[in-house]
Order: sequence, then structure tokens, then C-alpha cells
Amino acid sequence: MIHPNSIYCLFWIISHVSACIPMVPPETTTTTTTTTTTTTTTLPPVCPDGWFSFQRTNGLWCYIIATPPADGFGAGGAQQYCQDNQQGSFLNGFETAAERTQFISDLNTVDIAPYNFVLIGAKRVCAVEPCATTDPYEWQNGVSTNNALAGDFMPFYDGTGDCQSMEKDMGGRYNDITCDATTAYSCGKYAA
Repeated sequence: MIHPNSIYCLFWIISHVSACIPMVPPETTTTTTTTTTTTTTTLPPVCPDGWFSFQRTNGLWCYIIATPPADGFGAGGAQQYCQDNQQGSFLNGFETAAERTQFISDLNTVDIAPYNFVLIGAKRVCAVEPCATTDPYEWQNGVSTNNALAGDFMPFYDGTGDCQSMEKDMGGRYNDITCDATTAYSCGKYAA
């Protein structure tokens, strides 16, 4: 067996003389194929720093519970304040009872003093304002599609206003409030 890297010699015998003629082995062609795979990792949506979260069936819902600025909400009220100052959000709402229960639990961890009420995103629906205390509440601006949860939680309605709030020291029960009230508030939106 001849080693592939050895030099081949052809010996010719002419008049008792030996001659060596080097022979180069045939060239071998090697083809190398390189495949590059690019993997793109999409990070899951996250809530802004300092916001609470709840996993809804159609995405991660984020919400903040806060007290109003020292100079109040301004002409647009809390709803406009959420849009302009809380990352394009709206006054908060709930899709499920479990979400509302978590919200109340989170509310109990936040100091909203000197306020006791938290303005949320439901409003009475009626033909002519002021609405009657028997007119139904509906979530505004798409914060929830479950209007059954807009006015069902231990309601205490005295006709004070057409917007919905939750009373912190009463376990989060719903209470009507004027829409331009300066009180604590909760803004919500889907994670980005």
C-alpha cells in the first residue's frame, strides 16, 4: 500500500543506471458549505416600571394606582391625565372577578392618603346627565368588555356622580363619584 502523501517514483533501468522521476499525486478538490442560521428572539410584552400586571386571556394588562398631581388633573380630568401622563393608558377596568380581586389586593399595598377613593374607568350610561342611580355602568375606552363587572361590586350609590370609584377602606366597594373629582386613580393598558 502506498501512502497518499508519498512521492511516486518511476524507475527506469537504462544501462545499469537508475533514474528517479518524481510524480505528483492527482489534486483533490474539497468543497466546504457553510450555513448561517439567524435566530430572532422576540421578548414578551412587559409592563412599565412601577406598574402592576394581570394576565388576561388576550394579553398582559398593566395598571398603575396613584394619587393626583399636586395641581390636580387639569381640564381633561383623570381620563385625559392617563392619556397624557401615564403612557397613553385609560382609567382602569376589570375583565374578571379574579382580576378585580387582585386589584384590591394591590390597592391595599399602595398609600393613596389623603384619598380614600380610586377613580376607575366605568361611567353611567343614560340619555341625559345627570344619570339616575339605577342607570347601568359601562367600561369606557375598551378597558374591559365585561360590563357586568362595571357596577356589581357591593355598590353604594348615592347619586353623587356618574363615574365609578372604589372605596379603599371599604374593601374596594364601588361608589359613584363626580367625573371631575380630584382623588386617587388607576390607569390601565395592555403591555407593550
